Amino acid sequence: MDSCLPAKDKIADFTYVCLPDGEDYNHDDRPADGWQAWNRNWELAQKCFDRMEDITGILVGREMLDCEDRWNVTTTDYLKWDEYKELVAASRFLFVPNVYDASPRVITEAMAMNVPVLMNRNILGGWKYINRNTGEFFTNENDFWPAVQRIMTGEYYPRSWIDLNYGRLPSGRRLHKFLRTLFPFKEFEDCEMAFLG
Repeated sequence: MDSCLPAKDKIADFTYVCLPDGEDYNHDDRPADGWQAWNRNWELAQKCFDRMEDITGILVGREMLDCEDRWNVTTTDYLKWDEYKELVAASRFLFVPNVYDASPRVITEAMAMNVPVLMNRNILGGWKYINRNTGEFFTNENDFWPAVQRIMTGEYYPRSWIDLNYGRLPSGRRLHKFLRTLFPFKEFEDCEMAFLG
Protein backbone atom coordinates (compact mmCIF):
# COMPACT_ATOMS: atom_id res chain seq x y z
CA MET A 1 0.00 0.00 0.00
CA ASP A 2 1.58 3.27 -1.15
CA SER A 3 1.19 5.64 1.77
CA CYS A 4 2.51 8.90 3.10
CA LEU A 5 3.86 6.90 6.04
CA PRO A 6 5.41 3.44 5.77
CA ALA A 7 3.29 0.67 7.34
CA LYS A 8 5.84 0.26 10.14
CA ASP A 9 5.25 3.90 11.17
CA LYS A 10 1.48 3.60 11.42
CA ILE A 11 0.12 4.01 14.94
CA ALA A 12 -3.28 2.40 14.30
CA ASP A 13 -4.97 0.25 11.74
CA PHE A 14 -7.91 2.63 11.35
CA THR A 15 -9.38 5.96 12.34
CA TYR A 16 -13.11 6.56 12.76
CA VAL A 17 -14.73 9.95 13.43
CA CYS A 18 -17.85 10.20 15.58
CA LEU A 19 -17.99 13.57 17.27
CA PRO A 20 -19.74 14.06 20.62
CA ASP A 21 -23.34 15.19 20.85
CA GLY A 22 -24.40 18.14 22.96
CA GLU A 23 -25.75 17.32 26.41
CA ASP A 24 -29.02 19.09 25.67
CA TYR A 25 -29.78 16.99 22.58
CA ASN A 26 -33.24 15.45 22.92
CA HIS A 27 -35.03 14.44 19.74
CA ASP A 28 -37.34 11.44 19.81
CA ASP A 29 -36.59 10.51 16.19
CA ARG A 30 -32.85 9.92 16.78
CA PRO A 31 -30.95 7.46 18.98
CA ALA A 32 -30.19 8.48 22.54
CA ASP A 33 -26.61 9.29 21.54
CA GLY A 34 -27.90 12.12 19.35
CA TRP A 35 -27.42 13.48 15.87
CA GLN A 36 -23.66 12.93 15.59
CA ALA A 37 -23.98 9.26 16.56
CA TRP A 38 -26.89 8.77 14.17
CA ASN A 39 -25.22 10.64 11.33
CA ARG A 40 -21.94 8.73 11.67
CA ASN A 41 -23.69 5.40 12.33
CA TRP A 42 -22.25 4.76 15.79
CA GLU A 43 -24.66 1.82 16.20
CA LEU A 44 -23.17 -0.04 13.20
CA ALA A 45 -19.64 0.96 14.18
CA GLN A 46 -20.07 -0.79 17.55
CA LYS A 47 -21.37 -3.94 15.85
CA CYS A 48 -18.36 -3.88 13.54
CA PHE A 49 -15.98 -3.36 16.46
CA ASP A 50 -17.46 -6.49 18.03
CA ARG A 51 -16.31 -8.42 14.92
CA MET A 52 -12.75 -7.07 14.96
CA GLU A 53 -9.90 -9.42 15.53
CA ASP A 54 -6.30 -8.28 16.00
CA ILE A 55 -6.52 -4.70 14.76
CA THR A 56 -6.32 -1.37 16.53
CA GLY A 57 -8.38 1.73 15.97
CA ILE A 58 -8.70 5.35 17.00
CA LEU A 59 -12.13 6.86 17.62
CA VAL A 60 -12.02 10.64 17.24
CA GLY A 61 -14.50 12.69 19.23
CA ARG A 62 -15.75 10.33 21.95
CA GLU A 63 -13.02 10.40 24.57
CA MET A 64 -15.54 9.77 27.34
CA LEU A 65 -16.09 6.20 26.20
CA ASP A 66 -14.01 3.27 27.44
CA CYS A 67 -13.37 1.42 24.18
CA GLU A 68 -9.81 0.25 24.66
CA ASP A 69 -10.52 -2.79 26.83
CA ARG A 70 -13.62 -3.84 24.91
CA TRP A 71 -12.43 -3.30 21.33
CA ASN A 72 -8.76 -2.23 21.27
CA VAL A 73 -9.92 1.21 20.15
CA THR A 74 -8.28 4.30 21.61
CA THR A 75 -10.47 7.39 21.93
CA THR A 76 -9.66 11.07 21.61
CA ASP A 77 -11.58 14.22 22.25
CA TYR A 78 -12.39 16.62 19.42
CA LEU A 79 -9.12 17.38 17.61
CA LYS A 80 -7.82 20.42 15.81
CA TRP A 81 -7.71 19.86 12.05
CA ASP A 82 -3.90 19.56 11.88
CA GLU A 83 -3.90 17.02 14.72
CA TYR A 84 -6.67 15.07 13.03
CA LYS A 85 -4.80 15.00 9.71
CA GLU A 86 -1.68 13.65 11.42
CA LEU A 87 -3.75 10.93 13.07
CA VAL A 88 -5.40 9.84 9.81
CA ALA A 89 -2.04 9.88 8.01
CA ALA A 90 -0.72 7.56 10.72
CA SER A 91 -3.56 5.05 10.19
CA ARG A 92 -3.71 2.25 7.64
CA PHE A 93 -7.28 3.13 6.60
CA LEU A 94 -10.22 5.39 7.40
CA PHE A 95 -13.37 3.63 8.63
CA VAL A 96 -16.62 5.24 7.39
CA PRO A 97 -19.76 3.34 8.50
CA ASN A 98 -21.85 6.47 7.85
CA VAL A 99 -25.10 6.28 5.89
CA TYR A 100 -26.83 9.64 6.35
CA ASP A 101 -23.67 11.78 6.51
CA ALA A 102 -23.67 12.17 2.75
CA SER A 103 -20.19 12.50 1.25
CA PRO A 104 -18.28 13.40 4.41
CA ARG A 105 -15.20 15.56 3.85
CA VAL A 106 -13.07 13.07 5.80
CA ILE A 107 -13.14 10.74 2.77
CA THR A 108 -11.29 13.01 0.38
CA GLU A 109 -9.06 14.31 3.17
CA ALA A 110 -7.88 10.76 3.89
CA MET A 111 -7.35 10.08 0.20
CA ALA A 112 -5.31 13.28 -0.14
CA MET A 113 -3.04 11.83 2.58
CA ASN A 114 -2.90 8.55 0.62
CA VAL A 115 -4.96 6.66 3.19
CA PRO A 116 -7.53 4.23 1.72
CA VAL A 117 -11.13 4.23 2.92
CA LEU A 118 -13.35 1.39 4.17
CA MET A 119 -16.86 2.73 3.46
CA ASN A 120 -20.41 1.63 4.06
CA ARG A 121 -21.86 0.86 0.63
CA ASN A 122 -25.22 2.32 1.77
CA ILE A 123 -23.87 5.85 2.26
CA LEU A 124 -26.02 8.49 0.57
CA GLY A 125 -23.05 10.18 -1.09
CA GLY A 126 -19.31 9.80 -1.35
CA TRP A 127 -19.49 6.29 -2.76
CA LYS A 128 -18.20 7.68 -6.07
CA TYR A 129 -14.75 7.98 -4.51
CA ILE A 130 -14.38 4.29 -3.69
CA ASN A 131 -12.93 1.95 -6.28
CA ARG A 132 -10.11 -0.59 -6.60
CA ASN A 133 -7.56 2.23 -6.26
CA THR A 134 -9.01 3.95 -3.21
CA GLY A 135 -10.55 1.47 -0.80
CA GLU A 136 -13.25 -1.10 -0.09
CA PHE A 137 -16.96 -1.28 0.63
CA PHE A 138 -18.85 -3.17 3.31
CA THR A 139 -22.58 -3.19 4.07
CA ASN A 140 -22.97 -4.33 7.68
CA GLU A 141 -21.20 -6.14 10.51
CA ASN A 142 -21.47 -9.45 8.63
CA ASP A 143 -19.20 -8.46 5.75
CA PHE A 144 -17.09 -5.97 7.72
CA TRP A 145 -14.25 -8.33 8.66
CA PRO A 146 -13.65 -9.69 5.12
CA ALA A 147 -13.55 -6.07 3.89
CA VAL A 148 -11.01 -5.21 6.61
CA GLN A 149 -8.84 -8.13 5.53
CA ARG A 150 -8.94 -6.94 1.91
CA ILE A 151 -8.03 -3.37 2.80
CA MET A 152 -5.22 -4.47 5.12
CA THR A 153 -3.61 -6.67 2.47
CA GLY A 154 -4.44 -4.80 -0.75
CA GLU A 155 -2.55 -2.13 -2.65
CA TYR A 156 -4.27 1.21 -2.99
CA TYR A 157 -3.29 4.55 -4.49
CA PRO A 158 -5.91 7.01 -3.23
CA ARG A 159 -3.71 10.12 -3.51
CA SER A 160 -2.87 9.45 -7.15
CA TRP A 161 -6.50 8.71 -7.97
CA ILE A 162 -7.93 11.78 -6.21
CA ASP A 163 -5.31 14.05 -7.86
CA LEU A 164 -6.04 12.60 -11.28
CA ASN A 165 -9.83 12.89 -10.95
CA TYR A 166 -10.51 15.71 -8.47
CA GLY A 167 -7.25 17.60 -8.06
CA ARG A 168 -6.63 21.23 -8.97
CA LEU A 169 -6.17 20.63 -12.70
CA PRO A 170 -9.19 18.41 -13.47
CA SER A 171 -11.40 20.52 -11.21
CA GLY A 172 -10.13 23.70 -12.85
CA ARG A 173 -10.86 22.31 -16.31
CA ARG A 174 -14.43 21.38 -15.29
CA LEU A 175 -15.00 24.82 -13.78
CA HIS A 176 -13.59 26.54 -16.85
CA LYS A 177 -15.83 24.48 -19.15
CA PHE A 178 -18.86 25.25 -16.96
CA LEU A 179 -18.13 29.00 -16.96
CA ARG A 180 -17.83 28.98 -20.75
CA THR A 181 -21.31 27.38 -21.00
CA LEU A 182 -22.78 30.12 -18.78
CA PHE A 183 -21.00 32.97 -20.51
CA PRO A 184 -20.16 31.82 -24.06
CA PHE A 185 -19.15 35.30 -25.29
CA LYS A 186 -16.88 36.13 -22.37
CA GLU A 187 -13.15 35.55 -22.54
CA PHE A 188 -11.75 33.44 -19.71
CA GLU A 189 -8.04 33.39 -20.52
CA ASP A 190 -7.15 34.84 -17.10
CA CYS A 191 -9.45 32.31 -15.42
CA GLU A 192 -7.97 29.50 -17.45
CA MET A 193 -4.48 30.44 -16.34
CA ALA A 194 -5.59 30.60 -12.70
CA PHE A 195 -7.33 27.22 -12.79
CA LEU A 196 -4.98 25.33 -15.04
CA GLY A 197 -1.70 26.62 -13.71
